[in-house]
Amino acid sequence: MNPNEAPFRAQFWPTPQLGSQYPEMADEKISKRPSFGVAFQGGGNRAAPATLGQIRALHDLGWIGDVRYISAISGGSWTAIPYT
Repeated sequence: MNPNEAPFRAQFWPTPQLGSQYPEMADEKISKRPSFGVAFQGGGNRAAPATLGQIRALHDLGWIGDVRYISAISGGSWTAIPYT
């Protein structure tokens, strides 16, 4: 690798400004939150308790109230869906 090159290149797509593009933005309690989301991993019965621990940590840190989006797959959804 050339030392003058960046080790990787991140690409992203700009998202629209806050507004009425998203239905949840009509709820003032949600629209005032920062755009902060969490994603919980899959992995069957190992992911479910891991997700529970992560949700508890978000509560303990006082961050859960700032979460606007929650995403989960497989075992992570076994805990995240009942929570939401």
